[in-house]
Amino acid sequence: MLEKVHIIKRHKVYFAKRCQLVNQYILYIGEMELPDKNASSHRVLANSKIISEVTLCDVIIIGLNSSLEDRPGFKITDSCYHLGKFTIYEYPYPKTPMQWFKYITRIDYIKTIVNHIGINKICAIVAYNYPAIALEQLRQFCKRNNIIIISDATEWYGKSKRTFPSNMIKDFDTFLRMRHINKRCYNVICASNYLVDYYKSKGCNTLNIPSLVDNTDRKYAVEKRQFDREFKIYSYVGSPGKSREKDRLDWIINSFYKLKHEGYKFKVIFAGVDQESLLRYYPELGRGVKELNDCLEFKGRVVHSAAIEIISNSDFSLFAREINRVTLAGFPTKLAESYACHTPVITTPSSNVREYIINEKTGFVSKTCDEISFYEAVLQSIVLDNEHVKYMKEYIQNNNPMNVNNFYTKSKSYFQKLLQIEDSICYTNR
Repeated sequence: MLEKVHIIKRHKVYFAKRCQLVNQYILYIGEMELPDKNASSHRVLANSKIISEVTLCDVIIIGLNSSLEDRPGFKITDSCYHLGKFTIYEYPYPKTPMQWFKYITRIDYIKTIVNHIGINKICAIVAYNYPAIALEQLRQFCKRNNIIIISDATEWYGKSKRTFPSNMIKDFDTFLRMRHINKRCYNVICASNYLVDYYKSKGCNTLNIPSLVDNTDRKYAVEKRQFDREFKIYSYVGSPGKSREKDRLDWIINSFYKLKHEGYKFKVIFAGVDQESLLRYYPELGRGVKELNDCLEFKGRVVHSAAIEIISNSDFSLFAREINRVTLAGFPTKLAESYACHTPVITTPSSNVREYIINEKTGFVSKTCDEISFYEAVLQSIVLDNEHVKYMKEYIQNNNPMNVNNFYTKSKSYFQKLLQIEDSICYTNR
C-alpha cells in the first residue's frame, strides 16, 4: 500500500488577481538516485528549486533507488519522503533484463503516482533523459490529459560499447529519443548551447540551463583549510566514463608528469577512480604514474560528503575533455560543484564552459581542447602565489557564475509562457 503523502506547503507571497498554478504540481521523473548518488540527482534538485520558485508549483521528484528491494511489476515503493522542499518517490532500480525492458517501455508506475496525486492537479511533467519508448507513451498520456510534457536533455552519446544486444538497444534508444521523441515533446530543457541550437532548428521551445547544483545547500559549507602550504593541491572527482568518452585522465597525468620534471611541487587527488582503474583505462600511463607516485593520491569511490571535502580543500579542481558530440551536448556538473565549494576550476573549452570561467578569477580554461593547451592552463595555475588562490576562492564565493539564482529570470520567462502564469507574481525568499 502506498503510504499517505503529506505535501509540505511552502509559504507563497504574490500579488495577482489570481494564479492558476497555486496548489498545482509539476512532476520531475528520471533515473536519478537522490539525494546525491549520481550527477543527474544534482541537476534535478537544482532545476526543481528553480521551477518551484518561478512557478509557485510544488515539485514532486520520481527517481530510482538501487538499495530498495525488488518488487514485481511497476508498483510504487513505500519510500515516499521529503527532501528539503520536495516530495520524493523512489522506484527500485531495474536489475534484470526483464525489469529493464519494462522500465524502458512502460509508464505504469508513473500513471499510478499521477492517479494518486490527482490527474487534475498536475500541470506539467519534466522527463530527464527518459527512455525513448516510455517517453513517447508519456507524451501521449500527457496529451490525452492536458498535461504539458517537457523533456530535459543533457547528453547525446555515440555508439555504445556495451555487449550485444544491450548495445543495439542503447543505440536505438538514443537515436529515437534525441532525433524524434524530444522533438515531438516540443518543450525541451537543454544543458548546452549545442542542444539548444539543434532543437531550435527543429522548431522546439527550448530553455538553456547548464548542469547545476544547489549551491545554497548547507552540505557545501564545509570548513576550508588555510592556504599556507608550500605546494598546491589539485583534485579530480568523478568518473571518466565507461569508454573514456568524457574526461581525459591521461592529459592530467601527462601534464603533471611534465611539471614534476620542471621542478614544481604539487599533490593531485583522484576520487571516483582508483589507480588500478586508471591504468586499465590507460595502460600506457604506467611509467608516469610510477614516477608521480609520491605526488598522487587515489581515493577510489567516496561518499558525496567526502568528495565535497576534497574539492573544498583543493586549490584547484580539474578535468579535461576533448571535442566530440558527447562533450558538446553535455555540460559538466563538476564545474558547478567546484564553484559551490568555492574552488576554481582548470579545464578545456568543451561544451560552453567558457561562458562560466574567467581566467585568473574563477579558474583557467585552456585555449583549445588538446593536451598541450591543457598543460599550459595548469602551468598558469601552479605559478600563482597563495594570496592569488585565496582571492580566486573569495571571488567565486561572492560571484559564483553558476549560482542557481542567476537562472531564475530566463526560467521564469520560459515557464510563464509555457504554463500561462500571470506576470504579476512577486517572489520572496522562502
